[in-house]
Amino acid sequence: MYPMISAFILHVAQEIQSSGLVDADSDLYRCRLILPFAKTDTHPGNSDSSEKVDIGLCYENVGSSVKLQDGMSYYSLFSIVEAKRGRSAMDSASAYAQLFAYSEKLYFYQINRRFLWGIVCCGSVVNACLFSNYNVHASPDIDVAKPSGRKEFVRLLVGWSLCEWNRLGYDQTITLNNELGCYEVQVPKQDDPKEHTIYYCDDSVLAAEREFGRHCRCLLATPVSPKSKVPNGAKLQHTVVIKDS
Repeated sequence: MYPMISAFILHVAQEIQSSGLVDADSDLYRCRLILPFAKTDTHPGNSDSSEKVDIGLCYENVGSSVKLQDGMSYYSLFSIVEAKRGRSAMDSASAYAQLFAYSEKLYFYQINRRFLWGIVCCGSVVNACLFSNYNVHASPDIDVAKPSGRKEFVRLLVGWSLCEWNRLGYDQTITLNNELGCYEVQVPKQDDPKEHTIYYCDDSVLAAEREFGRHCRCLLATPVSPKSKVPNGAKLQHTVVIKDS
């Protein structure tokens, strides 16, 4: 079942890339491909728990190779798919319970997440889930055994590929700088809130440890930009604590 779901998602990504509607060198910087990880029913790389994610999804630049991705971790996951072969009430309840439990980890590990997306698949029926601060909204049943259902599932994947960054659930004021190996955090200046100071963050003293609520985080940061990528295991020289909630 997992390979079929992953193959469908890869097919949609391939069609987006080859459609000619999106140019990898254009100014449409927000466009991306939604791609599944190669390993399924597996532990995310940075987790020491017994939890196994059925299918993990990530995003890559629209010009990237359309293939199964390696290196799944809670840091790199955009969304999680929990799948069951059956369509009973017990199957559905189990899938939702697992999705809720695993999605909570994304808030903890990703300091720039404001809300989350997830997918539950029971048999041929798919439900897209939107996690807000206070509840979870599930879409009506999408039966991918029917042409109309497959069309709706494709629309979901295309929407994720073409929408604005913040509609994926990410905070636009906190961005990961892969070249430096840390986050860049924009903080409004006190004398002019329209202007921002950039801080560099690679650690926190308080992470978001719950699925619902304000997701308060206290970030350790510095206004001094690293001269090179922060080595694994090393830390920046933190001088400030930024409360983000």
